[in-house]
Amino acid sequence: MSIHQDIIKNRRLVKAGIVLGYAGAVALTIIRFANTDPATIGESFGSLALGLALATPATLATLSLDRRPTLLPAAAIAAVVTTVAATVLLPFALITAFIWYRAWTERPVAATTSATRKVARLGLGLMLLISMLTLFVHVDPVCIQRLADGTERRVEATSRGFDSGWAFGSVGTTSSHSSIGVDVPEEVCTSDTIVLGEALASLALIAIVLEMGRRWPQGLRTADGAAPADAAQDPGLLSAETT
Repeated sequence: MSIHQDIIKNRRLVKAGIVLGYAGAVALTIIRFANTDPATIGESFGSLALGLALATPATLATLSLDRRPTLLPAAAIAAVVTTVAATVLLPFALITAFIWYRAWTERPVAATTSATRKVARLGLGLMLLISMLTLFVHVDPVCIQRLADGTERRVEATSRGFDSGWAFGSVGTTSSHSSIGVDVPEEVCTSDTIVLGEALASLALIAIVLEMGRRWPQGLRTADGAAPADAAQDPGLLSAETT
């Protein structure tokens, strides 16, 4: 198999991981929007922020196809980081991370990565982790009563045994449903509701990660510090790398 065919095969592998990554992010975002109860503007923006965070690894992998191959390991790291949102993501994250890691290690043109760029890749993963934790590190409980006439009213969550405060290391939420009486057939309490400030802060961090990926240096250096000879001598290879 020629180097040109190897490049095409490698890019198809990356794209397969991208499709899987985006599909998982879209599916889980739809599920979260559908199960947000009670719905608030903060929860809506929080679901959007979480969806964008889950889609960030696939976006970084997409950017790597534009002559940024050293960004691909960052996409794999970011995929593993997203499992902090829910353990159900673990199998999908490991599969996409493995696909991108394999695509990186099986590149037809071997390359070395500087220590600075390796640290930068870890930094992207850490920033993505912080963007997701930002949504959940402060517990903001809320209780909504749904009255018999169809209207809703908010009651103090503390009166129902829910406390507010910082909860580092916890990204889960719990809900409680009950009936108060004929006039209040349903009361819904959620122990951790995402507020607008948390959602906006998370979105800002995600935007920084994506902008850093967009500004990631293009090009590839081989172990001796020179540009790959095969791409320099064969314009067709360079074309395959950029399409």
